[in-house]
Amino acid sequence: MNTTRKENATSSPRKQQLVAILFFISLIGTGFSWIMASPIGGSPDDDFHMGSIWCPRPAEESCQTAVINGVLNIKVPEPVALATECHAHKPDHAAVCPRPLSDDKEAFSARFDIASYPTAYYRFHHLLIQETVAGSILLMRAVNFFITVTLFAGIGALLEKNLRYPYLLAMAASWAPMGIYFLTSINPSSWAIAGTFAYATAMWGALSARDDKRRWALTALALVGALLSFGSRGDAAFYIFVVTAALFFAFAKKRCHRPQWILASVLSLVGIYLMMSGGQASNVVQASSVSSNPIAIALRTIVDLPRFFGGLVGYEFGPGWFDIPLSGTIVVLAIFVTGSFLFVGIRQGSWRKWMSALMVFGAMAGIPVLIIVAGAYPHLGPYQPRYILPLLAVLMFVLFASDGGIRLRPSLPQRIVLMTSLWLILSFTLHTILWRYVKGLGGVPPFNLDALVSWWWNVPISPMTTWLIGAASMAVTLLTGSYLARETLQLAQDGTQMSNDTSYRGEAESPERPLNER
Repeated sequence: MNTTRKENATSSPRKQQLVAILFFISLIGTGFSWIMASPIGGSPDDDFHMGSIWCPRPAEESCQTAVINGVLNIKVPEPVALATECHAHKPDHAAVCPRPLSDDKEAFSARFDIASYPTAYYRFHHLLIQETVAGSILLMRAVNFFITVTLFAGIGALLEKNLRYPYLLAMAASWAPMGIYFLTSINPSSWAIAGTFAYATAMWGALSARDDKRRWALTALALVGALLSFGSRGDAAFYIFVVTAALFFAFAKKRCHRPQWILASVLSLVGIYLMMSGGQASNVVQASSVSSNPIAIALRTIVDLPRFFGGLVGYEFGPGWFDIPLSGTIVVLAIFVTGSFLFVGIRQGSWRKWMSALMVFGAMAGIPVLIIVAGAYPHLGPYQPRYILPLLAVLMFVLFASDGGIRLRPSLPQRIVLMTSLWLILSFTLHTILWRYVKGLGGVPPFNLDALVSWWWNVPISPMTTWLIGAASMAVTLLTGSYLARETLQLAQDGTQMSNDTSYRGEAESPERPLNER
């Protein structure tokens, strides 16, 4: 018996290393396929974000400008200024322009940031500009995805074993399909989603760590996540405060955690300041006198929240400029998967768990209601679900990781249904995006995307090959990720059992107190 245990102990880490390598290779294939799926200007407001990247503020110092019809315009390469006009809100047309746009020619555009967004995101991506606009966009998307994968890999490696399973589940439950879509885009939501989740999970891990080295390493990664949020959007900066409030209820206060709490408090104050000083907050303040009968508006908005939350998984707010309607099958499966994980997460818990989750969910529901009542937007819709998407994975992680974080154990049939559903959601969405831009959505959906190609990148890999790489990679990612999650769960439970046997030998069994309540 002892020999068998020793053999398993030596072979299991080697097998896990091989599976982990395969997992990261499949992530590269997954990221590649999503990066290639959309053309220049393919995600919401990309013309605005591209203009802001090519001419970070103050625009007068970074680009040639001119006042046209009383509006300040920037002079940028033609694809930056005009590519979006070729396909946005034209779902039946491929992403091909009536005339070829040249990188060597310039055009004026009024779409750029003056003071609405933090400048860090745009200045960083300005450094990635290449000789061609197409090469620049693909590089920026790849760098955003690389930042996300590297940061999340570091956090996952440092988290205590009992937190790695909730960590992976939270991402799987929250980002199919819209999360992965934005993480591989040039939209600032990429940094907002990655940064908010990184700060939440790394700081949670730091407050749960059993040794100082792990605690300080996770604290450093939490700081990186906060900086990404600060540099992306004003509301994402405020989410750092929301996460800190959730952490405050989740953990008992200890002297050894004083540096982490001080850092979290400082970062929260910075986040509040950035949100209040940004253009997004000023728009709300300026509109605060517009709304009449605020109680009726609040009630109407609250009733509309379920539809709004459906947009987190693509309902009515799919990829592109909301001009890629996802089929009913994809949306139903996405709501089913996210809802299933949510119901598992709320099965039971302590008061700490419920208060922590309330902080996050309260922000997800309260911020949209407040903004609509203030009159900044007429209703939910113009205020888009992607603005609160960074908090969805945080909510899932809080529900899964609280009270010890190792009680989740789906059966084999449950895992098969969930993994199959996730693969169908991701692969079908990717196919739909490619179909929309390569050919246009008119007619019967083709399986072979190479049958009629009206638009594609100047690369030797075809649209269908791109989809096959993505579909296969996503299947491998889900299978290997599920295996790694189960292994870490088993190791955590074995470690807990050994600790209980050592500490309570000869005594009556008693449940172990969660790390956050010790």
